[in-house]
Amino acid sequence: MRIAIIGAGPRGLLLAAALSTTSQPLQITLFDPAGIGGRVWRPEQSHLLLMNTEAEQITLFPDSSLPSALATPGPTLAEWAATAGASYIGAMSLAPDHKRHLVTEVISLRPQDYASRALYGCYLQWAYARIQAALPQNISLRLCRARVRSCKAGAVSGYRITSAGAPRQYFDKVVFTLGNQALNPNAEESQLRAYAAQHGLHYSAPGFPDAADLSGNRVIIRGLGLSFFDVLTILTTGRGGHFTSGSNGRLRYVSSGAEPQIFAGSRSGVPYRAKPVQDKQPGHQYQPQLLTPARIASWQQAGQVSAARLRKMLKLECEYVYYYRLLQDHPRQLAQFHANFAEDPERAVTAIPRNQQLDWQQLLHPLPAAGPAQWRVNMLRQLEKDIHSAAGGNCRDPQASMIEALRDMRVPLRDIVQRGLLSGEDYFGTFRGEIMKNSNPLTVGPPLQRIRELHALVKANIVTMLPPGMTVVGAAGQFVASSSSAPNDRHSAPNLIEARLPAIAAAQSQDSLIQQLLADGLASLHQLRMNDGSYRPTGAIAVNHDTWQMLNAAGQTQAALYCWGIPTEGEFLLTTASPHPLVADVNIAAAQTIARSLLN
Repeated sequence: MRIAIIGAGPRGLLLAAALSTTSQPLQITLFDPAGIGGRVWRPEQSHLLLMNTEAEQITLFPDSSLPSALATPGPTLAEWAATAGASYIGAMSLAPDHKRHLVTEVISLRPQDYASRALYGCYLQWAYARIQAALPQNISLRLCRARVRSCKAGAVSGYRITSAGAPRQYFDKVVFTLGNQALNPNAEESQLRAYAAQHGLHYSAPGFPDAADLSGNRVIIRGLGLSFFDVLTILTTGRGGHFTSGSNGRLRYVSSGAEPQIFAGSRSGVPYRAKPVQDKQPGHQYQPQLLTPARIASWQQAGQVSAARLRKMLKLECEYVYYYRLLQDHPRQLAQFHANFAEDPERAVTAIPRNQQLDWQQLLHPLPAAGPAQWRVNMLRQLEKDIHSAAGGNCRDPQASMIEALRDMRVPLRDIVQRGLLSGEDYFGTFRGEIMKNSNPLTVGPPLQRIRELHALVKANIVTMLPPGMTVVGAAGQFVASSSSAPNDRHSAPNLIEARLPAIAAAQSQDSLIQQLLADGLASLHQLRMNDGSYRPTGAIAVNHDTWQMLNAAGQTQAALYCWGIPTEGEFLLTTASPHPLVADVNIAAAQTIARSLLN
């Protein structure tokens, strides 16, 4: 049987590993123009760009939490770094200076450190070599470094794959493990791009911004999420600046003189929160008090749950963790709170003294609008508060512990979405527009190091943070940034970077493969039924929830076509997460499910 896996990132490798233990004759081909690891995890990229998860919390192998897994167990990223990492990197074909940086990093990497993306790319390549070396004689595995342009149904069976710079190839089954896709620009993006072309400016659309080629000494960055911190790193330490530690423990930025003046903002005006210092051991997850498997099963039996009820229970879960940590040094009060919560959660949290209660308004909207000077003062204070809370650790500091628990609550939220327990109105309204919108800036923020660096950059006047309601227009031959809360404070620059990844919207994808699959009816859009009988697309490719087999235009499951990962975001939840050890990881489990379906 010939199997094509389109995408050689972590998911593609997980699947290749799961398939490699069968006794069936298999010819497996991985397609990816960027090679093993894909575009995001290229070993050649700057060593300054960091992962967003600690090294001990990253793996590419099954473990005891999935005892019936097909693939062979293996080391986490941290374990690999402590054993085979240095020797493997030393033998890789990399630029000498870059290799030196990576060898130094891998030798000094601690389990709770955030590895560079380049180092993770080395780990992925090592894992691929390990899979290759252990292949039985009945299986072949190869990489085709080419972008797949189309996948057409064969005249009788199977599929014909056309890729750039390679001959047509035929496969019995195909699995798509694609990453983020560039989208057709919206009206505003089109206007800004056209203005840039007309006036010789630089406009970087949503995606993976390549800030290294920017000219000029002024840059506007729109977006304060994870991509913002990548761009900031490239424009500062990537241009020769560096940070030193002061006597008060804060960082100080030492300018190289080569970095631009940076103006940054977003709709909220507040950057994503720092990841708390990791106190948990691998495999430990918060166990819900309310959103338990039994309760979700009862909602499944009832057929639905309202988003209002889900929001209320999620809020109570967060408050439980917050007050649990707040009272942890007062055993009698803690025991009483725990008993009260078990009996009546709402009464238990409202019984907390008002001056100790969790301030949701301050948590979600920490900074009121202010003029530029006061906004800078307020922003520095907010960054200092975030640093202090995150440094307190996710098993000690009340706020950091609550944010960590909210991150773990993605497990029941993912289950609720996958089961289709929300109405279309609730999904697009309260769930997407409120629950996820509010939780993402808290739970998917950067490593604490990045917030410390941002504080130093604002202090050094390298970065100017704009108040909420950022807008950007073209005027007088420049991009001009301002905010609705301070419209007269305007900043011009010849460079504009949209520091965000594109949304998941298959219908607007610029990828010729996705458009061909939709046009030929081999793929279809996932949609939710609204109360008026209409259907609204979530942006995802529709798949069978049990097997990840794609649904064609008629809604029928296709036996030999699969789609897994980021293109299914909306039908599934948080599909960008990397595999974690000791938690029966959903990515590793999905690879097992798909492998078994392919082999059957």
